Amino acid sequence: MYKLGIIGFGSIGRRHCKNLHKFKNEINLYTSQKINLKDIKIYNNLISLIKNSDIIFICSRSNLHYEHIKICLDFKKHIYCEKPITINSKQLLSLTKHKNFKKVIIYPGYQLRSSDLLRKFFDLKQKYNLGKLTSYHGYVGQNLKNWRANINYKLSNTFVEKDSGGILFELIHDIDLINQITNRDFEGFHAIKTNSLFKKLDCDNISIVFKLKKNILGTLNLDYINTLSTRTIYLVFLNYSLFIDFNNSYIRIENDTFKKKYSIKQDRNKIFINHMNNFFEIINKKKKYSNVTEFQKNISYTKFIEKINET
Repeated sequence: MYKLGIIGFGSIGRRHCKNLHKFKNEINLYTSQKINLKDIKIYNNLISLIKNSDIIFICSRSNLHYEHIKICLDFKKHIYCEKPITINSKQLLSLTKHKNFKKVIIYPGYQLRSSDLLRKFFDLKQKYNLGKLTSYHGYVGQNLKNWRANINYKLSNTFVEKDSGGILFELIHDIDLINQITNRDFEGFHAIKTNSLFKKLDCDNISIVFKLKKNILGTLNLDYINTLSTRTIYLVFLNYSLFIDFNNSYIRIENDTFKKKYSIKQDRNKIFINHMNNFFEIINKKKKYSNVTEFQKNISYTKFIEKINET
């Protein structure tokens, strides 16, 4: 049984708090909000929470992650950090040099890695002779006004770009998915950004054309505008094409003479629970994991985003 410390009680902090109850561990919470929760000890001092917890779940604003991770490392605590780990590549590199970096687990909250839909994709990749991947096309759209129930979007961290890092860091899941599916690094890109709806934001709509190693071309479109929440990936292989629809939970595989649809029953919250289970299995040494490998990926993602933001 572990003492679990949660930093932050926004929408993701509340979700994790509720889900962690299912693991029957003691839960501590650090928040500036004046609240009382059954069976949860509230701390108003961050250091006290970290000292009195075995594992820390960082659910604070993205621009605070770096400082919170550093303190957790000082006290040699395992860390589950909501994405992005940081919004600065130099900060990521700095964390790798901490004396305790290799002595604990730092696990990012890329929950889509733990979706049954992604697992099904890898099963189908084994089942069918897909051939070489030639192109990757991702699209994510959801109107920012409808992102979080009962929360004024103008008061959300997402709407404050200095806190969230902007649309690319907010939707870094989808950059991670490119890596998970292709296992290839970026070689080049061209990006076009606009602020079509939310004029306060530097960007609410972005299209990126990119090239991956092994001559894989791709596109990624992200927006805060679409009133139909959508997350899809279209993959073109030499022998088949695959369409992955995360919101409607299915994969379609097809070519000119064949078509088959695979539907996956999975509610969204189960993905979060699956990802937590993976984290605990790593801590209990039932699964292999490397901070070094994970941070190499995230430094690559972050430098990619920084270059786009400079254009």
